[in-house]
Amino acid sequence: MFRFNAFILTVSVVFFATIHISYAQGFGASSPSPQQPQEKKTEGIAQQAPESKTKLPFLDVLSLEKNRSKRFRIFELHGYFHTRNNWFHNLDLDITPSSYPVPEGCQNADGTATSCDESINALEMRLRLEPIIHVNEQIRVHTQIDLLDNYLFGSSKDNLMWHDYIAIQQAWAHITTQAGVIEFGRMPDHWGMGMVVNNGQFDPSADYYPQTTNRSDTFDRITLRSIIPSTELQITLAAGMDSNWDTPFYSNNYDYQGNRLSTPDNDITGNEDRFFNHFLFTLARIDSQETFLQQIADGNLVLNYGLYFMYQTQQWEQDRSLTNDIIYNSREYQAYIPDFWLHLGYGTFSFELEAVGIFGTLNDAGLDPSPADNEYTLRRLGAVARAGLSLVDNTLSLQLESGFASGDDIENTEDGYYNQLASPLSGSADATLTRFAFDHNYLVDLIMFSRLLGQISNTIYIKPSLTWDITDHIAFYAASIVGLAADVEATPGQDRIYGIEFDGGIRYQTDSVFAKATYGILFPFDGLDRNPVDAQIPTNVHAIVAHLGVMF
Repeated sequence: MFRFNAFILTVSVVFFATIHISYAQGFGASSPSPQQPQEKKTEGIAQQAPESKTKLPFLDVLSLEKNRSKRFRIFELHGYFHTRNNWFHNLDLDITPSSYPVPEGCQNADGTATSCDESINALEMRLRLEPIIHVNEQIRVHTQIDLLDNYLFGSSKDNLMWHDYIAIQQAWAHITTQAGVIEFGRMPDHWGMGMVVNNGQFDPSADYYPQTTNRSDTFDRITLRSIIPSTELQITLAAGMDSNWDTPFYSNNYDYQGNRLSTPDNDITGNEDRFFNHFLFTLARIDSQETFLQQIADGNLVLNYGLYFMYQTQQWEQDRSLTNDIIYNSREYQAYIPDFWLHLGYGTFSFELEAVGIFGTLNDAGLDPSPADNEYTLRRLGAVARAGLSLVDNTLSLQLESGFASGDDIENTEDGYYNQLASPLSGSADATLTRFAFDHNYLVDLIMFSRLLGQISNTIYIKPSLTWDITDHIAFYAASIVGLAADVEATPGQDRIYGIEFDGGIRYQTDSVFAKATYGILFPFDGLDRNPVDAQIPTNVHAIVAHLGVMF
């Protein structure tokens, strides 16, 4: 761990020394300003810049700690409790045999379907607590704790210990200093539109609540963040170490793009080369949503933008197929991930864009077949753009979204909900891996990508949508999604069109109560036909998803 800790220490000293020297030479604010109570704001890498450079806190945290009389304790508690009902009909597309989800109990011992109604239904619950402990004006500790996380109604209440009900998802500290902000621990992250890094929170541009997703992208890292003097640009430096399912690129035993990486054990005496390490740099101009909308209301052209650059590396991976001996396989994985984001707003029009590339190498991925020299090159591309127009006193919103995720010529070995999660990549003699996948928290539909394909991958999709605010608390929304394959050879049916889906519903929300019901229907095309040689025609899929809960 020495090299990793030495890197963190060096970066911290250089970073804050540079900022302190800049302010000492007269850059930034002309004089210190009194500390103001901080507003609650969303945590993560991409946070809004202060309204003015003079509002940066110029208080010495260490000197405050010495004066215990000035110390105070404030405890905040936020979160939600919700129930969610998922009902799906005909997810197997009436194709026999099918590797798409088949309702439990609706198949014979040999796997053939029976005469049941072919529906899957589950009613589940979750209590999420997000306590914040304020040590003083500059120091606070955040946590996220889930209780009864996605527990089904009617599930067994016997033979369960307390740790079966409670899961601590996140815990990190936030320290405001004269030079900027230090954060360390297990923390969420979000960037841009959430295509690559997504904290699972509510997207005001989409009709999805945070209760729709199951997990936030979470990093174990140390983060340093500050405003560049005499500018409105925020700079961030971070470094972290994760096992594969603690990264935001989690896909079961694989990284988010299909490479099996890292090991789950938490042996602090181990060599960091066997962990999934990442180093992050961001440079961005980001306003809060309230500030962004207010500037538009004042008649200004508002432009937010930024670059998110991550370097990932892992040298060794533990072979967990062996139960007795501990063996590490050489992976020599490294990837460079530049991600550009832009958000423009003027009058009733808005436009947002995110584009990313993943470039790197991977040695001996353990795939079969594989290139002769066992060396792979990563070249993956993804992009998404969304244009919006507000009408009728901002009560009617029209949007057009389109996304692209590069594909590969090798089809995934498993379909269904865990298509991308359980076996995201088959072996190939092709030494170039090009399949890109959107973050699992990036949701655009109820069925096609969310359930049948698992993630937005190997696709070009188009999604027009509208939202009508009937009252201050009630809204109607509707959308259609057309899914096309980027690489036809990697589709189940060897055809260009996956299908067309229509979703629509109504939602109700106050400051403390929310309710939502959405219906979706998918018209599958030949791209989803698992058995085209048998001339079976896939039939329509139906879905109803409903939420009811309280927020606090």
